[in-house]
Amino acid sequence: MTGASNRCRGWSILTLVSVECALGCGCIGRALSPDRVFAEARAGLPERFVRQPESARAPQQGIELPAQLGNWPKAYGDERLDGLITAALGANHDLAVAQARLREARAGAAEAASVLWPTIDVSGFRARAKQLRNTPVPNQVTDSAGIDLQASWEADVFGGNTHRKRAAQLDAQAAQANVWGVTTALVAEVTAAYLELAGTDERLEVLDRNIAVQAEGARLAEGAFKAGLTIELTVQRASARLATTRALRPPLEQARAAEVHRLGVLTGTTPEQLAVQYANPLTLPSALPADPRLAPSDLLARRPDVRGARFQLLAAADRARAARTDLLPKFFISGSEGKETLTVLHHPTLTDPVYFIGASVFLPIFNAGRIRAQIAAADARLDAAAAIYQKALLQALEDVENAYAGVTAASVARVRFAEAAEASKAAEMQARIGFALGRVDYGTLLDVQRERLVAEEGEVQARSAAAVAYTSLFRAFGGGWDSAAPPQR
Repeated sequence: MTGASNRCRGWSILTLVSVECALGCGCIGRALSPDRVFAEARAGLPERFVRQPESARAPQQGIELPAQLGNWPKAYGDERLDGLITAALGANHDLAVAQARLREARAGAAEAASVLWPTIDVSGFRARAKQLRNTPVPNQVTDSAGIDLQASWEADVFGGNTHRKRAAQLDAQAAQANVWGVTTALVAEVTAAYLELAGTDERLEVLDRNIAVQAEGARLAEGAFKAGLTIELTVQRASARLATTRALRPPLEQARAAEVHRLGVLTGTTPEQLAVQYANPLTLPSALPADPRLAPSDLLARRPDVRGARFQLLAAADRARAARTDLLPKFFISGSEGKETLTVLHHPTLTDPVYFIGASVFLPIFNAGRIRAQIAAADARLDAAAAIYQKALLQALEDVENAYAGVTAASVARVRFAEAAEASKAAEMQARIGFALGRVDYGTLLDVQRERLVAEEGEVQARSAAAVAYTSLFRAFGGGWDSAAPPQR
C-alpha cells in the first residue's frame, strides 16, 4: 500500500507541476476571445443602410421572412425562370463540389469525436516454429495460437480532444454555410443571366423595329429622289444610316449566345441543348421583387459567408485552446484479455487465459519549443480568422449598399428612359408627317429616328438593369436558402 500511495502522490505532484508550468506565471498568452470580436462587430453596425429607402424601415416579418427570401425569384412571375433555377440546383457542379466538401467536413467531425471514446480491437495469431539443429532439444516444433481483445482510452482530463471535436463540428457548420452561399450565388446568377438574356432579346426586337423603320425611310428617300423631290445625298445618308443600324445586330447576337451558354454551364447543360430550348426570344418580366426590409444586424444571420466566417473563428478559438493542452499531461488506460495455446511436439497442449490492464501518463519535458510554436501558430490563425470575420461583415455591408445604389439608379433610369421613349416616338411621328408634307428635311427625320433608337434601347436596358439589380440586392442579403433549417452538427 505504501508503494501505491507513493506512486499516486508522485503522479499528483507531476500533474500539478505541469499545470503550473503551462498556465501560470504568464508562460502562455491569453488567446483572442471570439465573444469580444462578435460583440464589437455587432456594436459597430449602423441602425440602417445609408441608401435604404425610408419605406424599408418596417418591422421584420418574423417567420415569413425566410420563405420570402428563399423564394424571391418567384416574384418575377416567370415559370421558365423557376424551371431553370430548379435545374441548376439539381445539376450545378459548383454546388456539387460544395456538398461533397460538406460531407467531408461532417466525416472529419465524426472522426474527431471518436477520439473521446475508447477503442476496442481484436487480434489473433497462429504460428509454428522449429528450433535450429544441434540444440539441446533438436528439431523441436512448437505450435502457438491466441486471440486477444484489446481496449485503450485517453482520459480527456484537460479537454484538448473535446476542443478539437468542437472545432471539427464548427468546420462542418462552416461547410454547410458554404453550401448555402453557393446556393445563394447560383440562384442569383441564374436569375441575372436569364434576365440579361431576356433584355438582350428585347433590345434585338427594338433594333429590328428600327431597322424596319429606317429601311422604309430609305425606300421613301429613294422614291423622292427618283421623283426629283430630293437630292442624291439624302438617299446616301439614308442608306448609310440603315447599314449602321444593321451593324448593331451582330454584337447583340453574340451577347445573346454568350448568355445562353452561361445558363448552360449554370444548369449543367451543354450549350447546344440550351440553344435549342431558347431559340425563341424572351421578354422581361413585368413584376419585380419587393424590398426585403432588413436591417444591417440581420446580415449576421442571413449572410452565409458571415455565418461561415463566424464558425471558422469559433473553430480557430477551440483549436487554440486545444493547442495549450499539449503542454499538460495526457493520461491513458489500456487493457487486454484473451486466450493463448502452446503445443510442443510430443507434449500436451497448454491453454491459458491472459490479460493485461494498466494506466500510463505522458508529459512533455523538452521538445525544443515545438509545442509553444504550435500554440503561437494557433493564436495567429485565430487572429487571422477574426480579421476574416470582420472583413466578411464589412463586405456584406458594402454589397448591400452597392445593391441599393444599383436598384435606385436603375429605377430612376427606367422612368427617365420610358419618358424619353414616349417623347421620341411622338417626335418621330411628327417628323415623318412633316417630311411627307415637305416641311421637314430628311436630315431632321434621321436625327429624330436616331434619338428614338437610343431612347428605346435605353429604356429596355434600364428595365433589364432594374430587374437584375434586385438579384444583387437579394444576393447581398443572403437570400436563396432556408435559415429555418437547423445547422448540421
